[in-house]
Amino acid sequence: MTTGKWNQNRTGASRALVGLLAAASLLLLAGGLPSLAADCPSFDNTDSNWAFYSWRNMQVSLPGGNAHYTVRLNKCGTCGPVPVITTVCPPDGSVQSPLGGMWAGDFNCSVLGSFGYEWCPSGGQTWWGMVSSGITNDPDFWYVTLWSPNAQTVTLAWLVCGGNMAINTQPASQTVCAGASATFSVSVNDLQYFQWRRNGVNIPGATSSSYTLTATAPDNGAVFDVVCSNMCRTEITSAPATLTVHTALSITGQPVSQLANPGDSVSFSVVVSGSPAGYQWQKNISSVWTNLANSGNISGATTATLTLNPVVMGDTGSYRCVVTNECGTVNSDAATLAVCSPALTLNAADTCVNGSEQLVVNIDLTGYGAACPGIVAGQFFLQYDQSKLGFVSAVPGSTPWTREIAEIVNAGAGTIDYAVGTPVGDPNQGGTSGAMVTITFNAIAQTCATANLVTFRTHAPPTRLTDVNNADYDVPAGNLTLNALGAVTLDTTPPTATQGTISACYSTTALANAAALAATTALTDNCDPSPDKAIQTGATSCATSIVVRVTDDCGNYTDYTYTTRVDGTPPVVTCPTPNPLNLVAGPDGCNDTDPGSATALDNCDGALTPSYVRNDGKTLNEPFCVADSPILITWTATDTCGNVGQCVQTVTVLYAGQVEVEVQLAGDFTGKTFDRCVTFDLWACPSTQLTIGEVLHFVDGFASATITITPAYYECITARDRLHTLRKNDAQFHIDPVTFHYVAKFTTADGGDALVSGNANDDDYIDIIDFGRWATRYGTSYGHPNTTCSTPAYHVDFSGDAVGNVDELDYSFVQINFWAVSEAACCAVPGPAAGGDGPITRISVRDLIRMGQGDLAILDLNGDRWYDTTDVQLWLEGVRPLQKAHENLWDSEESPAVADF
Repeated sequence: MTTGKWNQNRTGASRALVGLLAAASLLLLAGGLPSLAADCPSFDNTDSNWAFYSWRNMQVSLPGGNAHYTVRLNKCGTCGPVPVITTVCPPDGSVQSPLGGMWAGDFNCSVLGSFGYEWCPSGGQTWWGMVSSGITNDPDFWYVTLWSPNAQTVTLAWLVCGGNMAINTQPASQTVCAGASATFSVSVNDLQYFQWRRNGVNIPGATSSSYTLTATAPDNGAVFDVVCSNMCRTEITSAPATLTVHTALSITGQPVSQLANPGDSVSFSVVVSGSPAGYQWQKNISSVWTNLANSGNISGATTATLTLNPVVMGDTGSYRCVVTNECGTVNSDAATLAVCSPALTLNAADTCVNGSEQLVVNIDLTGYGAACPGIVAGQFFLQYDQSKLGFVSAVPGSTPWTREIAEIVNAGAGTIDYAVGTPVGDPNQGGTSGAMVTITFNAIAQTCATANLVTFRTHAPPTRLTDVNNADYDVPAGNLTLNALGAVTLDTTPPTATQGTISACYSTTALANAAALAATTALTDNCDPSPDKAIQTGATSCATSIVVRVTDDCGNYTDYTYTTRVDGTPPVVTCPTPNPLNLVAGPDGCNDTDPGSATALDNCDGALTPSYVRNDGKTLNEPFCVADSPILITWTATDTCGNVGQCVQTVTVLYAGQVEVEVQLAGDFTGKTFDRCVTFDLWACPSTQLTIGEVLHFVDGFASATITITPAYYECITARDRLHTLRKNDAQFHIDPVTFHYVAKFTTADGGDALVSGNANDDDYIDIIDFGRWATRYGTSYGHPNTTCSTPAYHVDFSGDAVGNVDELDYSFVQINFWAVSEAACCAVPGPAAGGDGPITRISVRDLIRMGQGDLAILDLNGDRWYDTTDVQLWLEGVRPLQKAHENLWDSEESPAVADF
């Protein structure tokens, strides 16, 4: 037999057992009889690191044959070993090991064969199982009987117990509220089993190291403990723990409101159900519940009963108790204490009386609880200062004291005896506060802050009140508190001040009012050391008056009036229109246009006349020049208060740099679109300044464009299409004041200035020369109707034919406008064409050649060497030239030149 090592395991015996069984094996060996060697460890109970349980194992070799064998195991320690036999089935399946120990129960083989084990008696204790005969009881050993069907090796394991089991942490007593959870727990130094008990009785299912329950009222005072045991069946019982269960509070008896007289003893009490509680009485002071403490006339402030002894007037109010235990806090209902001790006070309706007022004094019932018995009657004995006051009247006060019972006044002695009551027939209707009597006096002398003008006087019988219970409250008995009239001022003299001066103008009403207040100084009064001053009538806009009122405490006043002007608004200055003003310079570079005058309107002064300043240093009526442009005219207006308003007028003087043109071709060009070069001559007399050609796009005979030109002064413009029209002069040529452009309109609607077509040679007339130019090109096609400023002469497609055909329609322009003349050029300067004698009706062939028009000689159809209207008539009758007549003459002359724009 071999002996294994000790295996310490602090996690519990069952886990160690499972590990051991899993590791055990059965070895099939041949050998002799089993042998056993006892090997007990030594136990050191003082070693805190020593494990309570250790597993030992050994292998027992059994011989072959079906036989039983008894193995004796040595017991070590205080508990002894617990044998466990483990094996595995051999390959034939004839043996299966039972599993278990003393806690494992019974096991049966599930395959052929069996492998049993028996426990033998030990130490006089009989264990379960069969007892083998012939084995004596031996207290030092256990015996295991093994039955072996064949040779094998069996592994035996046993548990050795050692050390002392002890409780490390005892259950602790608990205090909880009903419905809350309470938990008891224990910890021990050994593998253990637990059984919790309540009052010594096992609690079913309570078998873990802690126990939790929901506390109820019956659990109050219950005692809980736990019995702990280990695998060796050692038991130890914990210390007891007590559960205290508190129940929620409930106030079953509320404090009761009470009435009391000064000197009485009063108590408020609460009755509480539930666990023992703490008490705190509170009083409502200025709407705040304030804790009371035992002091003065207060006792029991932290008990179930609060006592006030003796009661004083200041005890009037509301009281409550705050009750607290471990389960929460509850407030009692509020109970009121009314201390019934009336007081009579003399109160002036106004303690400062001026010359227009009377002194009104009330006898007021005060300090009497609303729950106290109502006062139904009173008799009063008064003294007043007759040197300063004159008695006027005494009347009953407010409801219910509306019935006068007696009135005796001695003006010389200054005494008043007066009695008042409730209406007859209503003896139970009493009051607890309010004016019982109202007395009116005239002020007959001035006095400042004088006390005791009216007092209660000693009298027999005394000043007395009677309540609804017919109880009397007398001054001599000390049950009635009286007071004299406080300080009163009788003042008919108004205060005075020194009136200063203020400025003539202010920008705001606030500044003006503040200045008036500041100017009113040295305030004095016969009674009031510090009279008040305030704005009585505030400033308004423009011319205004301000009233400062100086008032003393009694309402006497003196007014001081200041006159000024409030105006912080500058005049509104409006510049002349148009602004900006755009002017075109004349030949001298200047323009003398009147720029107009600005206007100004002020909120206080009305219309004003503005002044001006030109930034070029000139007067308003001097010309405006390009050299100074832009010229700023600053218009300024100042109102009475010095507020300044301005506007700035801008005058711009320039030579125009663009001309906006509209051009119409006289005649019917409906549906036709083409481009034509139009020549514009801009003039500044006496000489031409600018000639410019511009290709315009004509639609239905109309065209427009904005043309950039050299900025300069121009006073006249002409226009012509040098290939097709006569010249026109635009008499309405002008500058647009908004766009600052020259504007020229050559249209029928604008002075009849539409350009007249039919002039092919760019002279001043439509005559036989132009007819000749058409005739010599009759039947020609230019391919399109457009011309540019470089298209050479002659181009006689006057009609703007879509493909540029020269036909009878083009002749119609010559025919219709025959003998028409160009308008005069600007500045009476001759036009661009030579000859100013009128249209040509007859010219010799020689002159044609001399003029460079020799190609027209073929139109001398009658051969008389003159080209005239006769030849034109022949053409129209169908006569055509057969050859170029006089070819030797005109071919030798200069060919026609391309005209300028």
